[in-house]
Amino acid sequence: MDRRRTKIGLSLTALYVCVVIILAWSGREAVFKKDPNEVGDFLAGIFGPVAVLWLILGYFQQGEELKHSTDALRNQADELRHSVEQQKALVEATRLHAEAQLEALKHDRDIARAGAQPRLVLSARISFITGDLCVAQLILQNLGASISSVVLEAKGAPIRIAPLELTALKSGDSATFEIKSLALSDSNVRDLTLWFKDANFELGRWSYK
Repeated sequence: MDRRRTKIGLSLTALYVCVVIILAWSGREAVFKKDPNEVGDFLAGIFGPVAVLWLILGYFQQGEELKHSTDALRNQADELRHSVEQQKALVEATRLHAEAQLEALKHDRDIARAGAQPRLVLSARISFITGDLCVAQLILQNLGASISSVVLEAKGAPIRIAPLELTALKSGDSATFEIKSLALSDSNVRDLTLWFKDANFELGRWSYK
């Protein structure tokens, strides 16, 4: 209960008590002659209005306290709503940051993978043709990253390649392969496939027609 309402209640109570005392003192002979039960009824009648007064004051005070509690709950709800919105914004920012990191990681991985790939240049040179036999040389040059476990294979008519495998082909190096097959014709055109492990030791494939 606020001080203003308390002062009003105390003032009215004091004034009422003073009036009651004055009236009771003026008729004290009649009061003293009353039976105990009548005295009890007399006192109950005297203090009844005081009780009603403080009951009314308490009612208004309770209404104010309820209003303050409602305002406090409303403020807490607003703060909670703002906190939820901030959490959502934080989660969204974290998600965007994680996606950006994943994209950057993927980009770096692609760059690293591209940097580990060879850049192969194959040139063919026919040495000679004897009857139906064609002997040719293939010169394979690596202008990119070094590779290892190199295996050359061909699809088409039966041929013989020497050598079939190389331990490694470093960057800037070249290797010569000799191919023996039937004389060249349209039916003998075949695809050459090179299998290797790149600088990251991942299996790679390179084809040449």
